[in-house]
Amino acid sequence: MDRLESIQLLRALAALMVVGLHLQGAYAGLAGWPNGVWIAVGSGGVDIFFVVSGFIICHAARGERSAARFLAHRAARVLPLYWTVTLAIYALAVVAPSLLHSTTRDPVQLVQSLLFIPYLKDSGLVQPIHMLGWTLNYEAFFYLLFGLALLVTRAPAALVCVALGLLVMLGPQLPDPGVAVRFFTNSLVLEFAWGCLIYMVYRHAPGVLRALRALWPLALALLIGQNFVETGLPRAVEQGIPAALLVASLVTVRFDRQGWARPMLVIGDASYSLYLLHPLVFRGLDLLLPHLGLSVTGRMVVGLPLMVVASLVLSVLSFRMFEHPTNRWLRRRIDRHGQPATAPTR
Repeated sequence: MDRLESIQLLRALAALMVVGLHLQGAYAGLAGWPNGVWIAVGSGGVDIFFVVSGFIICHAARGERSAARFLAHRAARVLPLYWTVTLAIYALAVVAPSLLHSTTRDPVQLVQSLLFIPYLKDSGLVQPIHMLGWTLNYEAFFYLLFGLALLVTRAPAALVCVALGLLVMLGPQLPDPGVAVRFFTNSLVLEFAWGCLIYMVYRHAPGVLRALRALWPLALALLIGQNFVETGLPRAVEQGIPAALLVASLVTVRFDRQGWARPMLVIGDASYSLYLLHPLVFRGLDLLLPHLGLSVTGRMVVGLPLMVVASLVLSVLSFRMFEHPTNRWLRRRIDRHGQPATAPTR
């Protein structure tokens, strides 16, 4: 697959926005603010991730003829780190439940989390054991839908867009759909369709996207600014459209890995690790800081920057020492297994 540095930069931006969102929560906790007072600036990082996923899956799967191999490659990319983190959190729930908030040692919830099956937690939220895993439930569903589309056509992007649109329209018409159906027919899944549409323009009319390059500051401003206004629009429109415009305006831009963008591209490579691991770092330091004898101000001055730095360092180490090697090894095994057997010589 052609390497798109712009996509890595967008992944870095998305991950840092989510880290910033949770850093605001940590600050609010240290400052003693009541729930609901602080504004969740940074939540748009998730929307960028979803649009980028729609685009990059279409890009990665071009020419792919095997739905099974496509899904196996996606599993190799997502499962090792996510399952490792999920099992680690579950182990904590078993041996030290006081360290966690709403996670319990329910084996059924563990299986549901590992298999991307949405369920309602005691907190009233639809979240798996890892609180950010709800986004991976959507990702896994999109991968499955895309894999099914590959069984029908070698150009599945348009078919996937239609399917996602139908799901969103038909979901609310069902009498009692249940948690999983309501979850997967939420309009949020349209953000993957926005990414697929951007890919189709990228392939067939890239000049249109190049003409949008100057609009990325506006798109970013809209994505952040919508946190301060109530529009009443679905998230796929309110945050999804600015996120899609941001992706569309930057996807044709090329960045030099050895230039000014290098730090962001390194973070982009490690963005999946950063996304999954930073809540664990935040929680660990949140438990540790009160024992260091620091005042509340001291914990803010020392603890908050430490949370960010430790998360970045751990994510880069995770990518280089675990995530990337396991993904590469699994993909090689998948590709080797999928090759036709060599005919015996006579």
